[in-house]
Amino acid sequence: MKLRATSSAPVRLQTSEGVQPLRPDAAPRRALWLLGADMCVFTRVDMRNVPPRLRARAMAERARQLSPFATTAWHAADCDGEMALWCWDQSRVRAAMEAEGGNTAWEVLPEQLFLAPAEDACLRRAGTSEILERWRDGRLAFSAALPPQPQARALWLRAAGLPVDSTPALLASAHGAQRWDRRAADWRSMARDPLTAGIGALGLAALWLLWSAGTLAGWQFANQRLERHMSEQQEALAP
Repeated sequence: MKLRATSSAPVRLQTSEGVQPLRPDAAPRRALWLLGADMCVFTRVDMRNVPPRLRARAMAERARQLSPFATTAWHAADCDGEMALWCWDQSRVRAAMEAEGGNTAWEVLPEQLFLAPAEDACLRRAGTSEILERWRDGRLAFSAALPPQPQARALWLRAAGLPVDSTPALLASAHGAQRWDRRAADWRSMARDPLTAGIGALGLAALWLLWSAGTLAGWQFANQRLERHMSEQQEALAP
């Protein structure tokens, strides 16, 4: 695994088989917790007609709709408005982190972000699963774990746009430089982690309450001044 970096930081890879340490030739500057493709649900989402300022909220809603997990976290990569979206079980990932111990501030990312692209269709191993990938122009277009049953495999091959009798090459999980734009991935405050989203929402609610309390106090003060002014005028006009 080769990641561009200048200082040492731990790297872990979590798959269905468990967690293993990775020792890249050039260690990254931040602690990375990579998730194998067998831990994620992948899809593509067309956001080209959605204004950029609204894409974070739209992607969060889309992740909630597509994810089969009770507690969902997600990562998106922006490919000129065509979003690559990974969802995973946040509870399962947190449990693995707690079992690892320590107080490391992990950044969770799909391992596929660091895989060298294939020319077209390929198979890769992830944990105990065989992952079918379809790449177009250096970008991941399809990813799913192939079931062992031949009939079910045929359905996934067809879903990937491949002949049902095709046998894509099995590639090693060679890690290259991260190739995709990280703009969509950097929506950290309100999107990827449900806990962070909850804290952000509470913060916004607190600000709204403070603003409302201040506005109400201002109105009450203005009404009191108006009442005093009218009372003084009535006393001055009294015979």
